[in-house]
Amino acid sequence: MLTVGKAYSTKNGKTFSCEKDIGEIDTIFPFGGWVYNSDGSKDRFAYYTRGGTYKLTKSEYDLII
Repeated sequence: MLTVGKAYSTKNGKTFSCEKDIGEIDTIFPFGGWVYNSDGSKDRFAYYTRGGTYKLTKSEYDLII
């Protein structure tokens, strides 16, 4: 399970900063935040499952937990 306020590495070397939990609205992808490139620039705003997956299938954006 992810924690709001923590940062996590993705499989493709980016960093996900977990900023909010919308579990009361979305039970499949409850954790949202920005994904940052290695240079600190924003890549995308993303939502993740409780287990740290970006999509329901494997993705390079999945988190290393």
